[in-house]
Amino acid sequence: MVRIKRLRKLIYILLFAAAALPVGAQDGELNFSIIEWDTGRLEYGAIVEQLVEVDNQTVDAVIIDLVSTCSCMTVEPESLEVAAGGVSSFIIFFDSHDDQGEFEKLLIIQTDSPAMPKGFFVVTGSVAVADAASDNGAENSSAETPDPVNGAVLRYYYTPGCKSCNRFLRDAEIPIDKRDITEAQYFEELQRELTERGEVMREVPVFITGESVFQGEEEVITGYTALLEGRTAELSEDGNSGGISIAILPVIAAGLLDGVNPCAFTTLIFLLSALSVAGRSRRETLIIGLFFTVTVFVTYYLIGLGFFKIIRIADSFEMVSRIIRWVLFGALILFAGLSFYDYTKIRAGKAGDIILQLPDGVKRRMHSSIRTHSKSAALAGSTIVMGFLISIFELGCTGQIYFPTITYIIQTDKAASGFLYLALYNIAFILPLAAVFIVVFLGITSKRITKKFQTNLGIIKILTGFLFIAFAVLMVLL
Repeated sequence: MVRIKRLRKLIYILLFAAAALPVGAQDGELNFSIIEWDTGRLEYGAIVEQLVEVDNQTVDAVIIDLVSTCSCMTVEPESLEVAAGGVSSFIIFFDSHDDQGEFEKLLIIQTDSPAMPKGFFVVTGSVAVADAASDNGAENSSAETPDPVNGAVLRYYYTPGCKSCNRFLRDAEIPIDKRDITEAQYFEELQRELTERGEVMREVPVFITGESVFQGEEEVITGYTALLEGRTAELSEDGNSGGISIAILPVIAAGLLDGVNPCAFTTLIFLLSALSVAGRSRRETLIIGLFFTVTVFVTYYLIGLGFFKIIRIADSFEMVSRIIRWVLFGALILFAGLSFYDYTKIRAGKAGDIILQLPDGVKRRMHSSIRTHSKSAALAGSTIVMGFLISIFELGCTGQIYFPTITYIIQTDKAASGFLYLALYNIAFILPLAAVFIVVFLGITSKRITKKFQTNLGIIKILTGFLFIAFAVLMVLL
């Protein structure tokens, strides 16, 4: 019965792969040179490789992500972009140390092409060692198993050909809900689970407990061990009984500081002055402030989302991840030093000579945009355009805090959705903007706000410098 079930599953995989991975050059399709690799009979411990070419006959460039389903199989590169009408390739490496007898392995292929959104590449063969005990027939469990530590559901997504997966399931000391991703419903379910948490599929197996996600054999074992030992702080970023994530605090602090940094705040003050010169009433100023603040939030969130996805993909490559981490570490130390230098200039009464500010040319373009749009009769539309342009112009300055914060989110975010963290950052960022427009509506003049800001400019620079140092330390520790 077990043999019949495994044969049926293999037939399903091959049919699925054949439908999803066309072979040979066909117009309008994404074509793979082979869709199955039979390694033949291998000596125990042998490492073999196979080159696979991809011919993109579609009209658009295609991004392909390759996800191994076991530690015995690696792919280089793990992600590639194939230009329209172009050809690219990747290499599959198979290490037979973990297998005995016949084996079946899967490589998950995901693309952004409607012609082939996902598929499986099949690797088969045998290792010349006496057959080990047959794999435990790990059936999918429809009943959800509660986490013995915090009552959450434990889910384990795997492929049946993964020997380490079957060993894990066999030796598990607590019940786990098993999901075989060669079955379409569980593959799609896993993708939904990861998307909801702001994750991308990097490795299989995947272990999900509550809001925590662990990918790959090493991470899964670490998470499972922490679960057994009751170290819920390692599994979930709900580090305290109040449910407030400790990891959120640096994100909120960074957003607030970025919202009052000299670049953003001096531009806001200039905007208020321009509105006053244009004869705008307090009510009109409040309406402009509402549209301006919402536009800044949406613009920065979308920019952050794009950067978040790029860094998330890059972070899945170990070498690239290390390079990003250390380059960012150096940049943060540099920014911290420049922030402290700017503080000395402010203390000396030379605030105009600080280094971390926008170039004069960018300032002039922003001020010109503000003067033009502040006088426009199309209040809402003009304000939206102005908010978008100012957000883009300021990015060179505000991005000094924003982009390291996004990288921090990616490095630490195992539990909560990265999208939520981005939203929290941007809410914190716009709070000072919203507060200023409200106090102006209540009768406080822009001159008074300017004086208050200038009085505290040195403190803001010191706090920003310490924030850069904190992020630099976290880059090393995480």
